[in-house]
Amino acid sequence: MAAVRGGDAQAVDALPAAGADPDTEDEDGTPALRLAVEAFDHPIVEALLQASAGTERADSAGRTPLLRAIELGARDIVESLITHGARLWVTDARGRDALELARYWYGRDLVAELHRATGLQGPVVRRTVPTDSEAWISEELSLGGLAFRTGHAAILTGLEWRHGIVTSFDELLSRAPAEPDVDHEVWWETTAALHQHHAHHHRTVWDAAAALRHRPDPLERRFGAEVIRGGIPRPSPQPWNVRGTRTRRFAGPHATSWSSPPPHDRAASDSLAARLADPDPHVRVEAAARPALRDDPRGDEILRELDPADQNSPHHWLLYDVYRHRRRC
Repeated sequence: MAAVRGGDAQAVDALPAAGADPDTEDEDGTPALRLAVEAFDHPIVEALLQASAGTERADSAGRTPLLRAIELGARDIVESLITHGARLWVTDARGRDALELARYWYGRDLVAELHRATGLQGPVVRRTVPTDSEAWISEELSLGGLAFRTGHAAILTGLEWRHGIVTSFDELLSRAPAEPDVDHEVWWETTAALHQHHAHHHRTVWDAAAALRHRPDPLERRFGAEVIRGGIPRPSPQPWNVRGTRTRRFAGPHATSWSSPPPHDRAASDSLAARLADPDPHVRVEAAARPALRDDPRGDEILRELDPADQNSPHHWLLYDVYRHRRRC
């Protein structure tokens, strides 16, 4: 239990060999897995699950570790628990299964929930935290020893996918820009859901994503760019699959086979070129670099101002891809 509380994943990994019980409890009868879930300690959760910790033991409110992780907004932990066999149809004391609980928590005012649950009215502490082994980020809100993370929209989106629920483009669009940081995990879940759910409706999704370039909201324009660059093809003989800016963006339950783009897809490049003057600098870089990978020079003026060797740039890997592509040519 000391290893769990201390966040020592290496020691927890050694539990089976030492004959220790991964379902051990603390002095209050709380299992180790629940402690790790409530501490948002994803490495410890993974280590306990690898050691065959039980996933179905419920607390006094009928919440299994999965239901508790959903409530807390811990998307990475939710995914790990499901991967290791946590059942989606188990219900809490109020009869809510995983999907129903995710729907309940999506859109809740977490500040109000913290005030209600703790009985305190003080300021809420906010911090940005990495998730999925630093692949994504979430925001953590805490007060009086209780914390929530802002992963509820991403959790709901992932559970809808697992249930075969086709979430509309407009609904997914509303979820991602609600988090202004495009490295937030909801951006991955929503764009991945479009790639999966609408695999047979490329034209509709592509047209809807391309139409976002006319929106005044830069985050909506960015969402359209992310959808297009992430693998939704313009209807054509060859699918338009493009690699992500950083390969870390394409890891998870919705991952598909990403390949280099075809030599040139004029319609796709034209759509991106229309965004070269976008007010959002991130969209401008994407609009310049993606056609460059198809040997389209229309964004070269923008690319000449950027240094592909600058590893602190948020566009480093994308620019490096362009550099390597042109060297090969």
